Amino acid sequence: MKKIAFITIVLTGFLFFTDCKRQENYKEVVVEVYEDGFPRKINYYMQDSILVKTAEYHSNHTLFIEGGYKNQVRDGQWRSWRDNGILWSKARYKNGVQTGAYRVFYENGQLYIKGRYKDGKNSGKWKFYDEDGTLLKTVKY
Repeated sequence: MKKIAFITIVLTGFLFFTDCKRQENYKEVVVEVYEDGFPRKINYYMQDSILVKTAEYHSNHTLFIEGGYKNQVRDGQWRSWRDNGILWSKARYKNGVQTGAYRVFYENGQLYIKGRYKDGKNSGKWKFYDEDGTLLKTVKY
């Protein structure tokens, strides 16, 4: 399981890095580093210092969070991982405001929360599950 998680993290980081490098004029800036020299946070800029993406890492060098920016605010899909490489959450932003599907996962990979945001607020039915995937409750917003 650890080997698969490690391979997933390496491939995700490679694809993220490759996607950034594919874009003309992107500049990678290491913002913070750990004591061992490994990056804690990397920002990706385009042309005249326009922030377009960021990636942050856990102290064990696994990817913690990544997402895009537009007009200096969060925009597009954002994802976060636990330090063991398991996906923790997925969210979407538009113009700095959380919108659309939102998911949170247990450490075993099972869905914990399934909901939606509209204009930065909980919207519609939110479902909460236990670690075995059994629906615990539904809350309507």
